[in-house]
Amino acid sequence: MSEIKYDNLYLKETLLKKAEELGRTPKRREVKHGSIIAARLGNGSWNRALESVGLRVINVRKEYTKEELINIMQDWYKKHKKIPSVKKFEKDNSVPDPTTYMSKFEMKWSEVVELTLGVETLKGNESYNYTEEQLLDMFKKEYDRIKPKSQEEFKEKKSCDTPSLTYLFDKFNTTWNGLKEMVGLDTILIRKSKEQLLKELKELADKLGKTPSIPDMEKYGLNYSAYKERFGSYNKALLEAGLELNSTITKVKESKEELLKMYIDFSCSIGKSLGGASAKDLDNSDKIYNSDIFRIRFGGMTGLKKKAGFIYEEGRWKYSKKFFINILTSIYKTEGKVSNSRLKEILLNKKIHLTMVLTYFNTTKMSEVWKEIISIVDTEKATTSHKQHTDQN
Repeated sequence: MSEIKYDNLYLKETLLKKAEELGRTPKRREVKHGSIIAARLGNGSWNRALESVGLRVINVRKEYTKEELINIMQDWYKKHKKIPSVKKFEKDNSVPDPTTYMSKFEMKWSEVVELTLGVETLKGNESYNYTEEQLLDMFKKEYDRIKPKSQEEFKEKKSCDTPSLTYLFDKFNTTWNGLKEMVGLDTILIRKSKEQLLKELKELADKLGKTPSIPDMEKYGLNYSAYKERFGSYNKALLEAGLELNSTITKVKESKEELLKMYIDFSCSIGKSLGGASAKDLDNSDKIYNSDIFRIRFGGMTGLKKKAGFIYEEGRWKYSKKFFINILTSIYKTEGKVSNSRLKEILLNKKIHLTMVLTYFNTTKMSEVWKEIISIVDTEKATTSHKQHTDQN
């Protein structure tokens, strides 16, 4: 299954909770996962989604003339002095949403902007021309057309007009199965016999010329959880299939806490202290275990990033106090208690401002922050020392 799951019950509860909070029928842009709710519960229509949970349908949007739409966009452009994007117009309640423009002019967003403002847009940016609803709708229509058995087959057969899976995964921060769930496609696996599972595993190993890793399995449509459930563990399945074990799996001696610290330190060392190292970063480095190890121990890469202090919320990685603690303890261990000017220099390289750190520690003084960091490091040292002493005895 995917790492981030939106089932229909969760989406309905989210919509109803927002309506109760506002005391009225909410607009799509006011609801968390609004685009997904429209796609899943209303087949692309927000009003149909509202009807599905018994909420009063919002009045049909005003019918604008082309001239009115042009004037509104030109006024917005003069006021903000920026080329309007789909995202900006979706979030701005004072202007018609992008779908209104694209439907009225029968053009892509970039074409509407160029026609209205006489400026060039970034045509290479896939997100520029489509709303989240449209992206999900494009994926579902292409999936229904191809009926792929795996994401590899989808990649091979999808039309060039359909956004790439890499783009969609990044856009919605999800996986292949997660994307299918978001558009209401059934991801329940047919229960296969042990013999069938072993046959598919051997065939994939022959195709790859090596023992498949967990990312390999997902990439080619095999489900890791099915092997774990039917054989007790993936390693037992490999043994029954007559395949070599992935050597890294048998050599892991670190505890879960030690693996987490290893991941945090590695992420900082490669300059990814904002969102954490990706599975690809782990797999391409000889300084850390590959992603299989972390997926197994933490229930996937998203679970790992949450444990490490990188919190995922509403489509983007946001800061947490733990995130800043990780960075500051790393700095303290390598350079000690640095001056504010030096700290600003280090943080700016990570695109972080010092005021953000102070905000999350609820103080205006870095001296108070350092006291907390030093206390954390000292406690960590004491715990490690005690553990080593206990092990020796």
